[in-house]
Amino acid sequence: MNQRLNKIIKTLLAVPAVLALPNSLLAAPQYVITDLGTFGGTYSSAIGINEAGQIVGFAYLLGNAAMHPFQWQSSTGNQDLGTLGGTLGMATGINGSGVIVGNSQTTANASIRAFAKTVGGMLTLPGLGGSTSRAIAVNDSGAITGTASLTGDTSEHGAVWPSATATSAIDLRTLGGNNSQGNDVNLAGQVVGYAENVTRVTHAALWSSPYSALPLDLGTLGGTYSEAYAINATGQATGVSTNLGDAQFRGFVWQASTGMVDLGALTPTSTHTAGFDINSSGDVVGYSTTTAGGAKRAIIRKAGAVIADLNGQILPNTGWVLSEAKAINNNGQIVGTGTLTRVDTINNLNRVEQHAYLLTPDTINPTITCPANVTTTGLQPAGLGQATAIDNLDPAPVITNNRPVTFPNGDTVVTWTASDANGNTATCNQLVKIGGDTTPPLISFQLTPVPNAAGWNLTSPSLNWTVTDNESTITNRTGCVNTTAIANTAGQTFSCSATSAGGTSGPVSTTVRVDTTLPTIVGTPANFSVSATSSAGAVVTYTRPTATDTISLISPAGVVCAPASGATLPLGATTINCSASDNAGNVGSSSFVVTVNDTTPPQITFQITPANPSASGWYTSAPNVSWNVVDPESTITSRIGCLAVAAVPDGAANSYACSAISGGGTAGPVNSPTLRVDTVAPTLTGVPVSFTRPATNASGAVVTYTAPIASDVVSGLAVGGLNCLPASGSTFALGNTTVSCSARDVAGNVRNANFTVTVADQTSPVFTSCPASVTITQGQTLPSPTATDNVSVPVLTRSPAGTLALGTTAVTWTATDQAGLTATCNQQVTVNTAVTETFSNLRAQCKVRSATTGQWTVSGTTSVRTNNAIQLYRAASVPADLTSSLLGGRLTVSGTGNWSYQTRSGPACVSAISLRSVFGSVRNNITVSR
Repeated sequence: MNQRLNKIIKTLLAVPAVLALPNSLLAAPQYVITDLGTFGGTYSSAIGINEAGQIVGFAYLLGNAAMHPFQWQSSTGNQDLGTLGGTLGMATGINGSGVIVGNSQTTANASIRAFAKTVGGMLTLPGLGGSTSRAIAVNDSGAITGTASLTGDTSEHGAVWPSATATSAIDLRTLGGNNSQGNDVNLAGQVVGYAENVTRVTHAALWSSPYSALPLDLGTLGGTYSEAYAINATGQATGVSTNLGDAQFRGFVWQASTGMVDLGALTPTSTHTAGFDINSSGDVVGYSTTTAGGAKRAIIRKAGAVIADLNGQILPNTGWVLSEAKAINNNGQIVGTGTLTRVDTINNLNRVEQHAYLLTPDTINPTITCPANVTTTGLQPAGLGQATAIDNLDPAPVITNNRPVTFPNGDTVVTWTASDANGNTATCNQLVKIGGDTTPPLISFQLTPVPNAAGWNLTSPSLNWTVTDNESTITNRTGCVNTTAIANTAGQTFSCSATSAGGTSGPVSTTVRVDTTLPTIVGTPANFSVSATSSAGAVVTYTRPTATDTISLISPAGVVCAPASGATLPLGATTINCSASDNAGNVGSSSFVVTVNDTTPPQITFQITPANPSASGWYTSAPNVSWNVVDPESTITSRIGCLAVAAVPDGAANSYACSAISGGGTAGPVNSPTLRVDTVAPTLTGVPVSFTRPATNASGAVVTYTAPIASDVVSGLAVGGLNCLPASGSTFALGNTTVSCSARDVAGNVRNANFTVTVADQTSPVFTSCPASVTITQGQTLPSPTATDNVSVPVLTRSPAGTLALGTTAVTWTATDQAGLTATCNQQVTVNTAVTETFSNLRAQCKVRSATTGQWTVSGTTSVRTNNAIQLYRAASVPADLTSSLLGGRLTVSGTGNWSYQTRSGPACVSAISLRSVFGSVRNNITVSR
């Protein structure tokens, strides 16, 4: 996709997610909405649905730190499918066999890979040589499409996997550009998606099985960009394309016979419309923006119709705003993503989350109730009444009937029909009778008041009969006598019969049972008193009274008293209420009083906060003392002591007491434990001020100091209560060291103080070897003198530096330690002209005399005979330090060029030696014979 088009897409997609719905959308709903929920997070999205209503997508986990693919079905709800080991994953397609495809991050989120999930588990699909891949759709034969990166990950190509167990992917190639992608595959194997052409412009593309040919370019709606998202079984595809001048994004439907056709938009100023899925009926779902691109709204365009906002096809005031419709199956079920506002009554706020949803077309019939049947002796009925209906979604179902204009004599069935906005219907039947009387009178009675559940009247009732016939005159009544007050009776039967032209009804009978008298209770105990046995009162027993009734008799429960005999009664007077019911429901009652007297004194407890001192037995913060004096049986009349102490003062002998008196006696004194309190830390005096000591070596210096003095006036200093680290007499390292002193008293209070000891290098280096005069030959390296320092290894420099001129030069050497301290030494260095020198007749012999001595004889001849001398070395090669490993002193060369070294008691014998003349000539590896 070119940069200009990328910019256009980003601009058009930058629209608010939530806006209020206009009233024009609130028509009769057509769908029932189901919230598919999340895995604890605030976002989920449904992407695919099969014909069985199984849904796939993705949802965030608690805290939105991870995103997992899910499968939802009505029987099990939302199921977490897991990932390939990474944090994020999504399911994007599911076929009729339940095979699920999608993509997931791998372990440690190293890459994103396509997966297929079957009953055997989650399988990673092979790629096209690169590190990433994504599966997007799967058809009912198991073929999968998506995209995968090529070797080197420089581009991505659309891919087809023939099955979930495929060992390789088919490269769908492009229209000449770098990238392509397969978004959907139908049962015929047709794949739609996008492909870049040679100018890197993205167009909707169609591939056909076996994918050996290049894709078919589906074109655009006049702009430069298009992409196909879905294809149905008949080869119709839907997606999005820019129109002329790339001014807007518009959804389209493409088919071979017509090419690409614009889906339209919600409003003339909508900036973006897209078709995400199309079913076999040609119904398209997706989204379109509102006026001026204000917000996304989920839409549907049924075949041959115009775009409709799905927000206007669900019940209003549900809290939902549907922003995208992602997929639709052949049953018309739709899934997608919407914003759900929930009222949080606990925190008094609205919670707005984005959830996946399912829209199911309304298939529930209305409920209809017919008016009453109509019977008339006239030629036509005065009216039929009106049927009523209710529906789960439609607030006003349409009600019709099939009544004739003129009713014939006899019976006619009128069918009433209720139809909701979605075509669901329900019927009921009403009977209309025209002609003479064919029904007998209607007889009913009213007993006032009505009997209770046991069939008894507890007051004298009245019985009234009603006899009616809407078609003819009643000619005879038998019984049917109204009675105003029926006396007590265990059972009296009343009846009524009636006759009209339509026939005879009855007899209709009812049996009346009346009991207006209460049971009689005998043997109620007299009032009495007992002593309390605990603060709860006392267990009280008594003889329960008995009861009698002459009409309906006493119920099986007999006399019931509360509190029951054997119950624990509280202090004071308690009324015992006894009652008995007869079988009619009349209740008789009696009562008596039991008094429980107080016999226990008050209860005294104390609370010390904090409850316990430190391990030393002392409180280091002032504790509180509070008293609790209670008597559940009577009023406390006196308290002695019992004073709360908000903060016990410092001291070693704080003690408190409390006594109390009530009707039950005297309690106390109760004594608190002795409280030892010390809230003040020890004092430290004489803390040294910071000071500096010179270093004595690289480890620093031994430093002594006078420790401070500690004191404490309450609990006293603890044993070993004063401590300073590092201790006086310790070795302090170079630099600054903080000495930390602390004093601890017996109670555990601590006082701290610090001072700083600085150990610094204050001693300059010392030259240990620096000859005043040195002679070297031109080209020979000037030997360095040696220097030492008490703390660090000094660095040597000389002036002048570099190569010295022939003749004698004054050289100054400077030794500098790490502290920047310096020392110098001066040399007179003579540089002689280089000469060519040869050695001959070299002989070396050493006879071992002991482990540390040898008898040496070394001689030879040199070609340079004037002003020459020879130096021997007990090493196979002349050392860099010409003052080390010497064998004897300097040997003078004679006028004939001869020189020699002889000693009977020289150093221990070695296997090879070397020599150097004053002109710098060197001979190494001179063999020493034994």
